[in-house]
Amino acid sequence: AALCFMKGAYLLERQNENTGIERAQKLYSMCADFWKRPTASTLEGCDQYLMAAVCYKCAAACTMRAFKLRQKEYTPSMIKKITEELRPTELRPTELRPADVGRASSVVQLTSQTNARMISLLAHLFYASSSVEDYEHGASLTRAMEKETPKEISEQIPSLEGFAALSTHELLEQMQRLPQIIDQMRSRE
Repeated sequence: AALCFMKGAYLLERQNENTGIERAQKLYSMCADFWKRPTASTLEGCDQYLMAAVCYKCAAACTMRAFKLRQKEYTPSMIKKITEELRPTELRPTELRPADVGRASSVVQLTSQTNARMISLLAHLFYASSSVEDYEHGASLTRAMEKETPKEISEQIPSLEGFAALSTHELLEQMQRLPQIIDQMRSRE
């Protein structure tokens, strides 16, 4: 099912329309959640830690894809502009209210546009940090299972190194092998 989500997001992304990009970003995010929650957690519950690790890494790649779809909107100049808008302004004594007495004499006054940009920027930052966190979790599970995994199985498992640079097509190709590898590992038990 997670692979179907990825394929759908990939098709939406290829439409190159603004609404298609927004929907693709949401679908990639949903896909990442699906790779983590039901898929990876179920595999962990069945002691399939190596497969769970791959799912976490795939979740990281999906989240990174969601991040990259909107990356151009957050150029350094845009971030600098938001930062400048967040600098406090000095209150004039005539603007002080009784509640302001004793507090700092500067405040940040957000316009609705700055507020919307901040919310969007923080959501975008969430994608980046979530992606790194998921990949690190998957990598730690992989390291923990290295000695216990037969070499012929470990060679088939997608490493997803360089996950941030993988295209969706490459990711799909690698992840489509996962169900077969899970079946091979089950047959060995």
